Amino acid sequence: KGILKEDVLRNTRFTTDDLLDEMRINGIMNISEIQYAFLETGGQVSFILNKKDSPVTFRDLNIDIKEDYLPFPVVNKGIISTENLSVIGRDEKWLIKELKKKNAGDLKNLLLVTANSEEIKFIQKRSE
Repeated sequence: KGILKEDVLRNTRFTTDDLLDEMRINGIMNISEIQYAFLETGGQVSFILNKKDSPVTFRDLNIDIKEDYLPFPVVNKGIISTENLSVIGRDEKWLIKELKKKNAGDLKNLLLVTANSEEIKFIQKRSE
């Protein structure tokens, strides 16, 4: 609740510098934003923020949004991943058609392409 427990820090051999490092990694700037902090068995710290310091969600604002699905790499170094295309419910025919729409050029010149079931999300061409 925004107060450091020195005995817990000492017993776990976790320094205030360690705590500040973990806070920065998690985008937390001020100790007073933290309601609870848990030192996990793997050494990371999980933070529960005070409600007033928690990020606002679309649900909080009663905004209905379309779900965005996780993109998978479907082309890596010019090679199509039929396995990942299958995971997103698409095939090579769909991929080639979508790449043409985006003027992506020759498949062998593509470093990375990611896509989800809805669309291609990212295209990076190989450097010359």
